[in-house]
Amino acid sequence: MNATRTASAGTTPEIAEFVVGVGASSGADAAEIGALIDGTLAAHGIAPAAVHAVATAAGRGGEEAIRTAARERGWRVVAYPVHELARVNVPNPSALVRARTGTPSVAEAAAVLAARTPGRPGELVAGKRASARATAAVARARMLPEAAIRPAPWPAPESGANPASTPDTATPAQNESPVQEAQ
Repeated sequence: MNATRTASAGTTPEIAEFVVGVGASSGADAAEIGALIDGTLAAHGIAPAAVHAVATAAGRGGEEAIRTAARERGWRVVAYPVHELARVNVPNPSALVRARTGTPSVAEAAAVLAARTPGRPGELVAGKRASARATAAVARARMLPEAAIRPAPWPAPESGANPASTPDTATPAQNESPVQEAQ
C-alpha cells in the first residue's frame, strides 16, 4: 500500500495520510505500544513516514507510554472523548472495552475519527491488532493535494480555545468534535 496514489487519466490525484489508533491499558509501556504500531504498519505495507498522528481516547492521550511511542516516531497525539468514539461504527467492537471505557472501540474508532477530512470519512485500512495490553488500528484520509499543502483542520488555540485548555490542546472548528492534542 503506497502513501501516494497516482491519478488515472481524467482524475485528480489523492495524497493518502495515515493515522494509527491506539487503545491501551494502564500497564502498557512505550516499548509494547511502539512494537505493536510498527508491526501493524509493517503487516499492511504502510511506511511510518506516511503516518502523521496517533489517535486515542481522551483519558489516554496524556498517557506517557502512548505519547512516548508517538514522539519516538515523530508523530503527534490526538485524543477524542469517549462519547465521540462510541458513535463510530467499527468492524471489531468489544463488549469488554465498552464495559471498561464506555465505548466498544478505542483504536479503530480513534483512527477513523482522526483520519476524516471535510466531506470524507476516514477509511479503516488495518483493523485492530492486539498485544498483551494494547490495540492498534490504521485509517487513511484522502485529501486533495492543495489540502495536503495547507493542513489546518483545527484553528489555532488563541482563536477560541477553551480557557481550561493547555498549550497542547487545540480547539476544533465549529461543529467538530472536541479533540485534545499532545505533542
